[in-house]
Amino acid sequence: MFRANEIFGGTYRIEREIGRGGTGVIYLAYHLRLQKYVVIKRILSNFEGSLDARTEVDILKNLHHPYLPQVYDFLQYGREVYTVMDYIRGQGFDRLVEQHAVFPEKSLQRWLRQLLEVLDYLHSQRPSVIHSDIKPGNIILTPQGNVCLIDFNISLDGIEAGKITGFSQYYAAPEQVSLAQAKLAGRPSGIRLDARTDLYSLAATFYTLISGQVPVSDRSNPPLKQIAVGRYTPDFLAILDRAMAWEPERRYRSAKKMLAALDRLKRQDHRYRTYVVLQAVSWLSAAAFLAGGVFCVVRGIRVDNLEQYRAAYRQLSWAVEQGNDSEIQARGEALLQGEAYQAILEQTPADHSAILHAVGDCYYNREEYAAAAGYYQEALEVAEPGDSELELYYEDAAIALALSGDVGSAEEVLDQAAAAGISGSRQLVIQASIALRSGDGAACRQAVQQVLDASTDTELCARACLLAARSLTAAEQVLPWLEKAREYDLSREVLRRLGAVYMELAAAQTRPYAARQYQQQALECYRTLCGYSYAALEDRLNLAVVQLSLGDADEAIRQLIALQHEAPEDYRVAANLAFAYDAAGDAQNAASCGSRALRLWRETPATDRDAEDSELVQNLRQLQQRLGF
Repeated sequence: MFRANEIFGGTYRIEREIGRGGTGVIYLAYHLRLQKYVVIKRILSNFEGSLDARTEVDILKNLHHPYLPQVYDFLQYGREVYTVMDYIRGQGFDRLVEQHAVFPEKSLQRWLRQLLEVLDYLHSQRPSVIHSDIKPGNIILTPQGNVCLIDFNISLDGIEAGKITGFSQYYAAPEQVSLAQAKLAGRPSGIRLDARTDLYSLAATFYTLISGQVPVSDRSNPPLKQIAVGRYTPDFLAILDRAMAWEPERRYRSAKKMLAALDRLKRQDHRYRTYVVLQAVSWLSAAAFLAGGVFCVVRGIRVDNLEQYRAAYRQLSWAVEQGNDSEIQARGEALLQGEAYQAILEQTPADHSAILHAVGDCYYNREEYAAAAGYYQEALEVAEPGDSELELYYEDAAIALALSGDVGSAEEVLDQAAAAGISGSRQLVIQASIALRSGDGAACRQAVQQVLDASTDTELCARACLLAARSLTAAEQVLPWLEKAREYDLSREVLRRLGAVYMELAAAQTRPYAARQYQQQALECYRTLCGYSYAALEDRLNLAVVQLSLGDADEAIRQLIALQHEAPEDYRVAANLAFAYDAAGDAQNAASCGSRALRLWRETPATDRDAEDSELVQNLRQLQQRLGF
C-alpha cells in the first residue's frame, strides 16, 4: 500500500488511489521527470526472479501506438511487480454499458476499426503479443472520441501464446477458458492461443455494446444478426458474428483480415467514391467499345488507342485508390490532353467527367480553389443528366468557387443545383461555403448545424464541420468543430488541420502537462496520416517535429534521416534534423545539418522558403551562434 505524496521508484509521486483490481490497488501518480500523470498498478504477486531478465518487459515497454497507453516502466518491489503507464482520461466501455448507452453504427465501426488496428500491431510484434484480456472494462473511450486498449497484466505473465492461465468470464475465448482450466488443474494441454483468441474477445465486447447483454459461456449465444436486426446493418453484424464463432478455425485468421472485411462495407471516403466511379465508368466504356471492333473503326477510334486508353485509365484508378495526388494529376491530365484519347472521351462522358473531377480534387487538396473550380465546372458541363455523381459535381464546383472568392458564380451553381434537384443537405453545405466567403461566420455555422441535424452522409457532415471550423480564428473555438469532423471522417484534410490546431494549442500552454496532452493528440493525427498510402512529406515532417517536441529525439532522427534520402534539397528536413541531433546531445551532427540547412535555405527561391524572421530560421540562427557553424 502506498501513501499520498510517497515517492515510488525515485520517479513517481503517488497522488491517490483510483481503483482496485483483482491483483491489487491502482494509483494515480505524477511522473516527476516527464511532468505528467501516470497510472501505477500491481500486476503480479509472489514474482520470482529478476525483471531485467524478462524479454517481455522490453517488448511491452517498446510498444508505441495511438490507441495504446505508453508503458513507461516495470518496477519490482519485493516479490510484487508494478507497471507504470499513461493515465488515459475517459470512460470505460463497461460504464457505458451500465448506463444502457445506445451506440450508432458509425461510432461502433470507428471504434472497431481502431481496435483492430491495435491488435494487428500487437500481433505483428516478434514475438507476437496476445492481449488475452479484452473486455469492456479494458477499453477506454477518450474525450476525443477514440478508444484506448489498456491492461496488459496477463500478457506480462506469459507473453508467449500458451502460457496464459487467467481469463475474464464472458469475454474469454472458449479455447482460452479450456487452457486456463487445464493449467489450474495441472493437466497437460496442447492448446495454443493466437490472434483469433483476441478477435473472439473483441467481438464479445461489441456483442455486449450492441445487445446490452453479456455473452454466455457456451454455444447458445444468439447471433447478433438475429437479436440486433433492424438497428444495425446485417453485413456489420455478420463480421462480429464470424469473429465470435465458437471454433477458432471459423473466425478471421487475423486482425488484418477482419479489418479488410470491415473496410469492404459501404465506404464514405471521398477518394474511394471517386475510385468506384472511375472503375464503374471504365467497365461501361469497355463494354460499349468492345461490343464490336468495326464500331470503333467507324467512329474514328483505333483499337490500339482504346487499349492504351484502358491501360492508362486503370493506372489512374489505382492512383486514386492509393491517394497519390501527384500521380492522379499527372495521369489524369495525360488522359485529358492526349490527342489519341479525345474521340474516346467524347463518346464516354461519364469517363470524361470522372477524370476531370479526380484532377480537380488534386488542386482542391492543395487549396488551389480557382484551378479546382475550373475542373469541377468542366466536369459538370460534360456530365450527362443521369450521371450518378452529378450532385457531388455541383457541390464541389460551388464550394471551390466560393472558397476561391467567386461568390457570384458559386451562387449561380447553387441555383442550377437546386433546379436539378440535388439534396437539401448538399445545398446547405454550399450555402455554408458562400456565407463563409462572404464573412458571415454565424450564418455558415447555422447552415452547418442544419446539415448535421438532417444528414446521415458522414462525408458530407465532415465537410460541413470543416467549413464551420474555417469560420472561426481562435484555436479553442476551431478545435470542437474539427474534432466533430473527425467523428464523421478520418480524411487527410481533417487530420492535418487537427494536428496543426493541437500543436498551436500546445505552444500556447503555460502548463507542461496541458501542452504535452495536446502534443500527444497531434502525434496521433500525424501517425495516422503517415500510415496512409503515399504519406505526404509535410505529414512525415510534422510527425518528426511532434516526436521531437515530446522528447523522443531518437525517433525524430530516424524519421528525418529517411526523409533526407527522399528530399535531400529540402532545407526544412535538414533544419529539423539539426534540432533533433542537438536535443540528443550530438553537437557535431547538429552543426553539420544546421550548416547544410542554412545553405539549402539560401539556395531556395525567396518565394518558396520561410522568411528570415520565421521561427524555423531564427531557431537555426540561434543554433548557429551556439555551435559556431
